[in-house]
Formats: sequence, structure tokens, C-alpha cells
Amino acid sequence: MIRIIVLLILVLAIFFILLNIRKIKKKLSFKHLILLAVFFIILLILFIVLPRLGINPIAGFQALIGKIIPILGMLRSFFIS
Repeated sequence: MIRIIVLLILVLAIFFILLNIRKIKKKLSFKHLILLAVFFIILLILFIVLPRLGINPIAGFQALIGKIIPILGMLRSFFIS
């Protein structure tokens, strides 16, 4: 299910880039292309290679989010008061 969602997000991102290529071409440099390629390679490793090795990246994200959310609550109260 997660792989389908990631695939849909990638397809939508590709369609967005193809439809807005004129606007993106003016702002996009070679450095940005390299960073984008590295990001997609990391996503590929996370969602395709690691589960085959027995490592679940979704559980890692859930654990990380579970630790970040309480900190965000504390930051919100810190900035409000």
C-alpha cells in the first residue's frame, strides 16, 4: 500500500515537472538537479531496498514522528507564552 502511495506521489511530481517545465527551467540549476536526484535515490533505497533486507522504514518514521510531536507541543506553548 505504501509503495503504491509513493509511486503515485512520484508520478504526480513528474507530471507537475513536465507541465511546469518552462517556469522550472528558469529557476532550476544543475545543483538543484543533483540534489533532486540524490533525494529520489534515497527514497528508492528506503522504500524498495530496505524492506527486502528486513528493515521497515515506515516503523522508523513512526518512531521518529512519535518523538517529534511532543517536542512540537512544547515549542508551541513556549512561543505562545
